[in-house]
Amino acid sequence: MGKKTIRLTESDLKKIIKMVISEQETGYQMNLSYAQQDNTRFAPLPTGQVLTLPNPALDQIKKVYPKATASKISGQLAALVIHPNSEVYYFIQKGDKSGIVNQRYFQYLKDKDGKITKSNAKIGSWKIEGNKVKTNPPIETSDNTVQNTTSKQSVKPVGTSKPNTKESAIGVVYQYEYPNDKKYVYGVKDGKWYSKTLVSGKEFDISVFPTSVANLNKQFPGALKGIAEPPLPPKPTAPNPETATPGLVQEPTSGKQAYNPNDLS
Repeated sequence: MGKKTIRLTESDLKKIIKMVISEQETGYQMNLSYAQQDNTRFAPLPTGQVLTLPNPALDQIKKVYPKATASKISGQLAALVIHPNSEVYYFIQKGDKSGIVNQRYFQYLKDKDGKITKSNAKIGSWKIEGNKVKTNPPIETSDNTVQNTTSKQSVKPVGTSKPNTKESAIGVVYQYEYPNDKKYVYGVKDGKWYSKTLVSGKEFDISVFPTSVANLNKQFPGALKGIAEPPLPPKPTAPNPETATPGLVQEPTSGKQAYNPNDLS
């Protein structure tokens, strides 16, 4: 068969050109519409608004520790809780294939200068029970000791007196000895706590250390109120064997009252 020749008039050419232009405009409008939808879907956040990822550990921990903050540890989203003696990171670790969920914590303790050291971490597990965070092994949130006041470089001595005595150059009566603390003695003056380093004789105003003050107030609750601690009861003196009467209970020789057999029941 031979090829047929189609002759188009000028009017036919105009119609074809108009159809092509119309289709091009339609495609452009469709693409523009999709682009506008994408821009709406991925539009930038308003100024000051931050996109936050879900942090399930923080949501739980905040119920017990409202001041907990969002953080990261070992690549995991975590809740950070700051204690007087340490920083604790609570996080939830999910297994890839096993699907097992582990609720773990890392506790980093402060050194003697009050700085966090992350070389050694105490590691354990945690869960919420009632309104408490139960940890295993248990977390110690306070070292329950008086801070070493002389380790703070910003604190200067307010006086120096004779070493290895309870004397004071600033009029403080150092009558308090904290349990297991052999380096310092403590006293109160004008409603403030003071400490004296026994070896050097240097005296410090430790009212700037809240943890120390809290521990001292707990150990000696009447000190700041001017209430003296009750003295220890005197040790009874053993009866004199040379004057003791056989078969008769005798009062210690240091007693104030005379022995009266009728007092025995």
